[in-house]
Amino acid sequence: MSQAGANSSSGGGGGGGITTINGDTGSITGSTVTIYANNAANNSGSSVSFVNSGTISTLNVTDSNNNTIIGNDSGNSFVSGPFSASSFVTALGYGILKSLGGPGSLDECVFIGSDIASSLSNGNMVGCIGIGQAVFSAAVGAVIGDAIGIGNGTFGGITGNCSSSIAIGGNSLNTATTTTNTVSIGHTAMQAQTTGDHNTAIGSRALSANAISGSYNVALGFNVGSNYAGAESSNILISNAGVASENNTIHIGTQGTGNNEQSSCYIAGIEGSAVSGSTVIVNPSTGQLGVNGIANNTGQPAFSVYLSTNQGNVTGNNTQYQVPFDTVTFDQTSGYSTGTHLYTYPATGIYQHSVKLFLYGGSVASTQFFAWASYNGAAYPGDRIADLNPSSLGLAVNGEFLMTFSWLHKATAGDTVGIFIDVIGGASADVGAGGGTSGGCTFSGSMVC
Repeated sequence: MSQAGANSSSGGGGGGGITTINGDTGSITGSTVTIYANNAANNSGSSVSFVNSGTISTLNVTDSNNNTIIGNDSGNSFVSGPFSASSFVTALGYGILKSLGGPGSLDECVFIGSDIASSLSNGNMVGCIGIGQAVFSAAVGAVIGDAIGIGNGTFGGITGNCSSSIAIGGNSLNTATTTTNTVSIGHTAMQAQTTGDHNTAIGSRALSANAISGSYNVALGFNVGSNYAGAESSNILISNAGVASENNTIHIGTQGTGNNEQSSCYIAGIEGSAVSGSTVIVNPSTGQLGVNGIANNTGQPAFSVYLSTNQGNVTGNNTQYQVPFDTVTFDQTSGYSTGTHLYTYPATGIYQHSVKLFLYGGSVASTQFFAWASYNGAAYPGDRIADLNPSSLGLAVNGEFLMTFSWLHKATAGDTVGIFIDVIGGASADVGAGGGTSGGCTFSGSMVC
């Protein structure tokens, strides 16, 4: 736009006309000078004009439809042509709405920055706000209503329907082609989303790691949902990466002790509030909550071991013998050692144990039999689990004796337990411990609470 400045005039008698007008740069000279916004070159914005009449030049920055478009290469003649229905549009900056060219309309929009909606040519935008650089920049034929983009590159890929959505933060929702009722707040939040509706992502890089197209997700926190890579939908994530391909799932926090991880949980309002319903079960390895039914908890401490072959002549004459259970049937926390024949408790709690002992042989009838659990290497009697004498049950000459015992034990994480036996009454160690998969000695346990 030309700018009026100091002027000088010459002439005699009653005075003369304007001969020179000086501007910030250069000057115009002559008895007749032109002051205009040069809309053809669009130097100042398509709504800017000088209306000259008689001795008065009036600067207008708002057109007859209440559009105010100011800035080099912003708007064009189509605002008053095919887009003539457009009204109440405010645009301030470089290259805003510069490609308007086909049928469409703009109403009640505010744009501040550069290259905003710069490719919109035959679409419709109503009630939108764009602040930054290259906001709504790909909107060739888009239908966009009540959308707010604040930050460079927000809504940068929209070419289709986009309504009632908010993107705040650099490159937030940068590649989505269509989306409705979506909120994305944070630097590069939902940057790689292609399609999908009704999503909410708050936090830097939230739901942004991979191209996604799911809907109805809620994500809160830094880099949340980084494992999502497709159409995962209807999930709630709080400070959690999620699991690929999941749907209708809630994740709160990430188990651990490192950065962005949690190892304790406190929730007010639960203690003292009685409710009816099923008992809640917690998977200690994943943190997953569930209710009654068949639980398949591979992280719960549980084991079962057995003696694979007969061990002859190990006791009988008051020899204390540790049963060397050498084969593991299952051990969910890898706590049993076939080298030391000890189980190490992985967590503090109450454990249910069971032992089956099969004894055979003996040159004379036994007078007494003991079995005990040795915790942390404790010597006899440890935690005695059997004490039998001839008046009740004894081992006859060359006989067989099978017995089963079970008990509860309160253990501390790191404690160990092993099983010992002792047969008394013989002249020598001529009593054996039976092994094998059927009928031999076994030892098992599981954490109950």
